Amino acid sequence: MDCILISLFLASLIPQIQASWPGIFGPLNQQALAAQGRGGPNIVFILTDDQDLHMQSLDYMPFVQKHLIDQGTSFRKHFCTTALCCPSRVSLWTGKAAHNTNVTDVFPPHGGYPKFISQGLNDKYLPVWLQDAGYNTYYAGKLFNAHSVDTYDAPFAAGWTGSDFLLDPFTYWYMNSTYQRNRDPPVSYEGQHTVDVLAKKAIDFLDEAYEAGKPFFLGIAPVAPHADVQSPAFKHGKHSNLTDAKFSAPVPAARHAHLFQGAKVPRTSNFNPDKPSGGGWIRNLPQQGPDNVEYNDYFYAQRLRALQSVDELVDSLVRRLDNLGILDNTYLFYSTDNGYHIGQHRLNPSKQCSFEEDINIPLIVRGPGVPKNIATDIVTTHTDLAPTLLQIAGVPLRDDFDGLAIPLTQSGLHEAKDSRHEHVTVEYWGHAANEGQIFDWYPKIISNNNTYKALRVISGSYNLHYQVWCNNEHELYDLITDPGQMANLLHPDEGAGDGTLLGLPLDKVVQRLDALLFVLKSCRAQTCTDPWRELHPAGNVASLQDALSPRFDSFYNDYPASVRFERCEMGYILDAEGAQYERGVPELELRHYWHEWTGERRPLAIHLAIAPFLPSAIGAPPDQHYLRPGLPDETTSLLRDRDAASADHDAVTKAPAIGDTSADVEANKVDPGPGDTAEPPKISTSSLMKVVAVLMIGLFTSSADGSLVLATHPRIASEFNALEDSSWLFVSFLLGGVATQVLYAKLSDVYGRRVMLVFCYALFGIGCAIIGLSQSMWHAVLGRVLSGSGGSGMASLGLVLTTDLIPLRDVASWLGYINIVSTTGRSIGGPLGGFLADRVGWRWSFSGQAPLFAAAMIASILVIPNTKAPESKKGNTKGLKAWLSRIDVAGSLLLGTGVLLLMLPLEIGGVKVPWTHPIIFVLLAAGVLVLGVFAINEARWAENPAFPLRLLVHRDILFSYITTCCIVGAQTSLMYFVPLYFQVTAGASNTLAGLHLVPAVVGNAGLSTDISLRTGRYKVVILLSSLLASTGYTLLVIRWLGHTNWWESLYIVPGGFGSGMAGSAVFVSINAVVDREHKAVATSGMQLAVPIGMLLGVTAGSAVMLDVVQKVVDKKLIAIGLGLESRTEIIKNSIGNVDYIWRLPDTLRDIVIGGYINGLRASFGVVLAFSLIGLVTGFLIRERRL
Repeated sequence: MDCILISLFLASLIPQIQASWPGIFGPLNQQALAAQGRGGPNIVFILTDDQDLHMQSLDYMPFVQKHLIDQGTSFRKHFCTTALCCPSRVSLWTGKAAHNTNVTDVFPPHGGYPKFISQGLNDKYLPVWLQDAGYNTYYAGKLFNAHSVDTYDAPFAAGWTGSDFLLDPFTYWYMNSTYQRNRDPPVSYEGQHTVDVLAKKAIDFLDEAYEAGKPFFLGIAPVAPHADVQSPAFKHGKHSNLTDAKFSAPVPAARHAHLFQGAKVPRTSNFNPDKPSGGGWIRNLPQQGPDNVEYNDYFYAQRLRALQSVDELVDSLVRRLDNLGILDNTYLFYSTDNGYHIGQHRLNPSKQCSFEEDINIPLIVRGPGVPKNIATDIVTTHTDLAPTLLQIAGVPLRDDFDGLAIPLTQSGLHEAKDSRHEHVTVEYWGHAANEGQIFDWYPKIISNNNTYKALRVISGSYNLHYQVWCNNEHELYDLITDPGQMANLLHPDEGAGDGTLLGLPLDKVVQRLDALLFVLKSCRAQTCTDPWRELHPAGNVASLQDALSPRFDSFYNDYPASVRFERCEMGYILDAEGAQYERGVPELELRHYWHEWTGERRPLAIHLAIAPFLPSAIGAPPDQHYLRPGLPDETTSLLRDRDAASADHDAVTKAPAIGDTSADVEANKVDPGPGDTAEPPKISTSSLMKVVAVLMIGLFTSSADGSLVLATHPRIASEFNALEDSSWLFVSFLLGGVATQVLYAKLSDVYGRRVMLVFCYALFGIGCAIIGLSQSMWHAVLGRVLSGSGGSGMASLGLVLTTDLIPLRDVASWLGYINIVSTTGRSIGGPLGGFLADRVGWRWSFSGQAPLFAAAMIASILVIPNTKAPESKKGNTKGLKAWLSRIDVAGSLLLGTGVLLLMLPLEIGGVKVPWTHPIIFVLLAAGVLVLGVFAINEARWAENPAFPLRLLVHRDILFSYITTCCIVGAQTSLMYFVPLYFQVTAGASNTLAGLHLVPAVVGNAGLSTDISLRTGRYKVVILLSSLLASTGYTLLVIRWLGHTNWWESLYIVPGGFGSGMAGSAVFVSINAVVDREHKAVATSGMQLAVPIGMLLGVTAGSAVMLDVVQKVVDKKLIAIGLGLESRTEIIKNSIGNVDYIWRLPDTLRDIVIGGYINGLRASFGVVLAFSLIGLVTGFLIRERRL
């Protein structure tokens, strides 16, 4: 039955595993492709120029429909982040927003190829990274603007195995293009249509790539349907003279010139409207006359005709891939740099605006495993494409990407509907230009004031566009009710009649949108994809819908900054941009034009323009500090004095941290008091060593206590003639910890770690004293409950103190020292407990611990700093009600009670009462009910939840907890049964039985933790340790057959070594993703998983062992002719007292021992099952590089 349940559990994880490792299980199967001899999959990227989505250009491309749309996935909510060619292309190939590349225009000084070079990006973009991954890379067509016949070799574009670039100023001259191949001089193709020239070059590169026999990337960038641009000056070497340049409608190939007669721009609600629309200069445009509209229709039809050559290129390309036999191993991407408008909002042909026509653009993907003929509305942007292409190539993603990899599988798309972000940041600098015929009333340069920041927020229940112009004019559109963006809700003549949006006051929605845009307008790296966490570090807001909760009204009412410009500029000039929000991200070194990345990481970087809004430490009252505190220095070496930490060695941007799901917004208002520090205290190495030494006193004693009980529980229970209840000596300890685990974490946040640690020491010592004086089994159980409660608090608070005082990268090294002490305690505890039980009595094993804990209490008071979690203003409020709201006593008790009720049936079922007894079902139902109430309390009622539910829905935290539970359950169950095995099979004394535990607890703890963190990698440690432990458990099942020698007894070493390694690595995995202010709760969650794992392991193993023992012994006793009464007596006494077994006659003793051997081997099988489940869940943990 257990095997069936485990199999079902593992089977249920298969979809998650497939989603997590598409490179192994899914369509991106690098291993399978490597077997075909070509390595990873090939990638072909077709990038058109200025192609629209909203004027149905794709409907006129039958081959794109046939080969790509019908055979792939269309991303209907794909956006460029800058509606201009060069900035958009640089963002696409670098994975960074324009404000992070500082390439913001098509020509110098703010854009173009020279700016791309001066920003140091020539070795920091996609082809370079792909080549480093073993790909050949090819490119044909337009790369960037101002990549010209004068600049193509200053320097050459890096990263290309083969290239044939279109060069300015002939890039857009359809019938007079100039291409430059590899490092050869430019060649003119006057008289040939540029897309036809490009098509031949693309096919040639495809053949070359195939012959090379390596995976390849091929970029193909036709200029269609961009406007035609030509000038007589270009032919006379005046390449930079744009004075006489003529912008006109695109020029199709002659064979397509007759097509689409009568085609017109779709007459949508925003096409040449009767009423002015938009904001800024757009609102002042006059309505177009008939001649203008007719010309726009002609311009539109020419675009459709020009795209026919691209459509034929797609057909030729797909057929060639098919003929070469590599189509099924190739991803094809089809997109454009930006969208286009013609006539919408009275605009003549061009782009550069933030309207949907300009920013919502085509993206179609076809490839192995990509769903066919479907369209998705998940939000994606051009900054997501570089991460996506690297993921396909199997390249680890960079930390400085501003985008996220786009899911390309059915399961990934389905998951993204609920988990992917819903926002898009759009930005633009400089003038707005007209393309096409110039009418008297419509100048070529229509505005020098087209600089803006815009935001799109899209979900199933809202679709909003918010924009701030550089003159600080605002726009807001609800695209659900107004898809044409005709009614600016912030304009006095067009705003919502009832002053509401989404059923809420309009200003409430605007507050959230403005705060979000404030973060996004200067975001970098993960801040761009998870901006809500910057506003709500607790992690309780992930969407606009979450942020609109009434409990955050006061936060946004008082939010200290807004999006506004100091002035309009032609490029990204920082002091014109207004207040900046930047924290925990790589910073640009500010030079004349914001040149290269410096690579420095700073935990909190706020531009001086927002200094008035910072706490007093920087220049403002502390009660206005809404910004998340900087992370502690995490590059400090093991013995480095914290006081000497330098800002030059600050932490690398970390993964999104996890926090509360329903904490009040006040929890975001950090207000360090003058007393105990909220920030990590700066502590010298010598002081830190004293703190750790004090922690080791309690840790050593409690560790010794654990193995002491494991070694002596048969003797203790036998004294009370209750061997069948001996597991209660262990289980009661665990239940006491489970019931109070989380409460200690919350209390330590309020009163400090030291205060609660001293209390736990006292409780543990009192429990030990009660056990030493116990007169019955249940007196001893009571003492174990108290010790368990104190022990759980000691364990979690010790770990929290460690991370309070030590940088995360160094935590594991210090944990190595702590583990050595813990290991020593566990090693000594077993044999010492056995020795005392044999010589002076087991009671002294417990009574002797009380003085040690008294000494630990005194030392803690003298040495340990009373660190706390950061307090909120509400946390400083006095009174019982405020105290209760912060502690969440109800949540702590509900959680402890619920887990306790669920665990009790595991202990009494099949032993005290049958599994079918009503009490089993009553306890289980009560446990589920109480945990349900707990969940409601945490989500709705608790202002500061005791145990944030978000911890349980975050993948890395959840699987870390499960892995901990399984690994601990496996090893504890093993250690519980090892002494019993040798006492039953070899008649070992308590001392000798305890000595057999020593190999299990002597693991190389220092080495294990050092490996996990010196490299910044911990997942490999988790996996290797679980595999190592599973190997040892397998040997036990196979080889421990009742005659085990000392060499065979060492089979328990891998389990001890593996569990020690895994424990430290999992602890680090949790702290790598959790906010510091929620660290105590997250750590207590891990510590809660420990007793649950122990309880599950021991009870499951005990249940299986006892069931097998009774059945096997009963069957063999029947075989020798014993009656029911005799069999019952022998079985009952055999499982009640170890000494009884050795008083039996030889025949009966052999039968009972044989039954125990079978039962213990079955329990080892349970141990192995736990370990394998831990191995699987360890695979599911995502690693965050430290």
